[in-house]
Amino acid sequence: MPESVVKSLLQGKPIRHPLHPMIVHLPIGLFVIGLVLDIATYFGHGSVNLVRGSYYMMAAGVAMGLIASVPGFVDWLDIRDDHRSKGLGAWHMSLNLVVLAVYGVELYARWWKLDIPKCDVALCVTSVVALGILFVSGYIGGMMVYHDGIGVGRHRRHTPKPLRTIVLSAADSPDGYVTVPDAQTVEDGKTLRLDIDGTVIALAKVDGEFYAFQDFCTHRCGPLSEGSFQYGQVMCPWHRSCFDMSTGQVIHGPAKVPIKTYAVSIIDGQVRIKMREAPLPEPIVHSAAAHARALDRPWKLEASEMERRAVKSETSAAPRSDNPA
Repeated sequence: MPESVVKSLLQGKPIRHPLHPMIVHLPIGLFVIGLVLDIATYFGHGSVNLVRGSYYMMAAGVAMGLIASVPGFVDWLDIRDDHRSKGLGAWHMSLNLVVLAVYGVELYARWWKLDIPKCDVALCVTSVVALGILFVSGYIGGMMVYHDGIGVGRHRRHTPKPLRTIVLSAADSPDGYVTVPDAQTVEDGKTLRLDIDGTVIALAKVDGEFYAFQDFCTHRCGPLSEGSFQYGQVMCPWHRSCFDMSTGQVIHGPAKVPIKTYAVSIIDGQVRIKMREAPLPEPIVHSAAAHARALDRPWKLEASEMERRAVKSETSAAPRSDNPA
């Protein structure tokens, strides 16, 4: 079976839902049930059946945890290296493996105590600690999904995911434009992801034209560089918000806030993105003496002086008669 087919199956693409979040509920529930049965042994005279039931619940939880880790690991490999969730996913995976290791050791210790009516206190406390670690790991997993959208709308991705983020800077640009290297090699319908001075931008080539706009959707921060393009619009792959790539205006929601767009120019075959306006020229600074002379100039005249000059001008302009009356 080809690798891409196996990967698609493990990511749940045929059923249009990620597998990992579907399966992880099983080990969590089994571990919780095992702890509840342990606590129940301390009421009354205890029960060997409760102790053994707890053991089997935990064993099933370890098995399901190992199964859930496989699609989770495949999902983690699909996260780009410069994404924040790559590190969060590593912590999530490591904590889960620690939990499975703790329960594995605990199962070995419980194997020799299946005939006692009450659970060993140390083993019960160990289960509580392991569940605490598991809850922390679950919180990190929730951050990856709800904050960063990992695993959300994977089946709606129409554009190949950019393999890397190109880091550029406009600090040394005199005119505010940034040249994007190798942009002309981008195929029609494909994108580049850029990081220009901390601003993440998607550069898309659609119908032979280049468009630059912010990469993250204003609804839930979906990656617009992985969306679909048609009629000068980009559709977010997560919740299908649609934006005009030239103006950034929302065509239809659920997004309500427009995205930011950037002017693109092509000069000598180089694609350039305008990040800021060109700086204004430095003002001319006169010397102190020149400034003082400028203050002495009669820029304003009093009203009486203006009237006097006007009367004098009219008098000098009036025609003179050589024949006295």
